[in-house]
Amino acid sequence: IPAVVIGRIPNDLPISTVDTDNVEGIYLSVKHLLGLGHKRIAYLSAPLNYIASQDRYAGYQKALTESGIALEPKLVLEAEASFEGGYQGMLQFLAAGFEATAVSAYNDAMAIGAIKALQDNKIKLPEQVAVIGHDDLPTSAMIYPALSTIHSPIEEMGSEAAKLLFRNIENPMAAERKIMPVKLKIRQSCGFVKA
Repeated sequence: IPAVVIGRIPNDLPISTVDTDNVEGIYLSVKHLLGLGHKRIAYLSAPLNYIASQDRYAGYQKALTESGIALEPKLVLEAEASFEGGYQGMLQFLAAGFEATAVSAYNDAMAIGAIKALQDNKIKLPEQVAVIGHDDLPTSAMIYPALSTIHSPIEEMGSEAAKLLFRNIENPMAAERKIMPVKLKIRQSCGFVKA
């Protein structure tokens, strides 16, 4: 049966897929924070048994390594990939004596949860802590401060998946892997260059 998956699956499965460049997305977000002068950047990850989580975590590691910054395990926390996961994850960071000046989150829902936890603890954004997400959900531009994020081309991914499916229906072929580019969307949650 012809099929196309939107998202990441194991490479050995013979199914066509369309996904965003997950490594590049978090890499861009962390490079942006580094460019603003942040040296201690926490990463709020979805569970690392997800393939996309592993890819995004690799982007975090790549950006730090390129900048000569050692990875600190205490600045990486796995949580549910949701608003509540981001909220509780940020509370865990704070309870452990949070020392980072910025947070890169696996997705926007987690980033928004982290922002709420920081605000509930009277921590100013972006003056004290900068936050950046991934995916560019519509709500990301509606919160305060508006969330800087990585834009994932959702509509284009759907269109590309449909094209792949029609090609497979008309002429069954080997599985194709299509990776869509992402781009940085700068809003207020990251603020300014740190002094």
